[in-house]
Amino acid sequence: MDLLVPALRYFHEVARAGSVAGAARRLHVAPSAVSRQVASLERDFGVALFERHSRGMSLSDAGVQLLAHVRASERAAEAVVEDVRSGRGRHARTVTVAATEGFTHRLLPDAMATHRDQHPGTRFRLVVTGAEEATRLAREGEVDLAVTYALGPPRGVRVEQSVATGLHAVVAAGREPAGRSSVGLRDLVRHPLALADESTTQRQLFDLCCEAEGVEVEPALVSTSLQALLGMARRGAAVALLSGLTLAAPGDAGQEFAGLVAVPVVHPLLAQRSAQVQTMSGRVLPATARAFTALASARLAAGAAAWGISPPGSGAAPPPDPSAVAEDP
Repeated sequence: MDLLVPALRYFHEVARAGSVAGAARRLHVAPSAVSRQVASLERDFGVALFERHSRGMSLSDAGVQLLAHVRASERAAEAVVEDVRSGRGRHARTVTVAATEGFTHRLLPDAMATHRDQHPGTRFRLVVTGAEEATRLAREGEVDLAVTYALGPPRGVRVEQSVATGLHAVVAAGREPAGRSSVGLRDLVRHPLALADESTTQRQLFDLCCEAEGVEVEPALVSTSLQALLGMARRGAAVALLSGLTLAAPGDAGQEFAGLVAVPVVHPLLAQRSAQVQTMSGRVLPATARAFTALASARLAAGAAAWGISPPGSGAAPPPDPSAVAEDP
């Protein structure tokens, strides 16, 4: 059900398609009808909402502002419709979530299962993507919430929960530095390393730490694959560097990760990275999505508490249970 007035709906489609013709095809109307609606809006506002180019149209500064309000209004209208329908018991609510891979192995599936125990009709759609893209999807209202990492305060989203997170050296039991309570950066880089690729926030932060210390690293492996990183660690061929909050909770390691030990990496810059639950700024979520957002936020905070992850500037976290092992980069 579309509660937007036609002029705003047409404006939204032109912004999405990048042309009047493209919007008309999506709306199944004549291009002239789209042009009239956009022109009417521009007259009403007294500003140009689009910049016209030979290959299409792009939003002006005023258009960008209007689009943000349209998206927020659209999501608020959807929330009203969903709440009314769910109150009549005729429709199951789908909660859409964007997340980086590390949260998809344990935290989110556990939270989804718990939520469905309480609200059996709830459906979920989970988009696994990079940290910046997850934030963008939340910012633009394409998902209800994002569970992701950030280096600094994100713009255009409401941060529902934020906890500091560290990095851990994951290594085969009996291999250095498995016997330590923590490991410094200079000691760590003496070992062959298996690292996530440069697109991840954890790798970007690790590279910043190395630059600050004036050390160079030639990793034994760079990969987007968790299994590849863990495989190298399990064989004793490398030390895998993984994020604290994407590790299995202490004392809750799965069989597939047996034989690996997680050791906290100590460096003051590591406190710059946080794990967050994000939603669209100004958006009122439907009741079911609000409930799941609160649950995901609580699970994120509980995960940080379980690992004893320190707040920014406090130094190293207490060592985890040696049986705890990595879930994901």
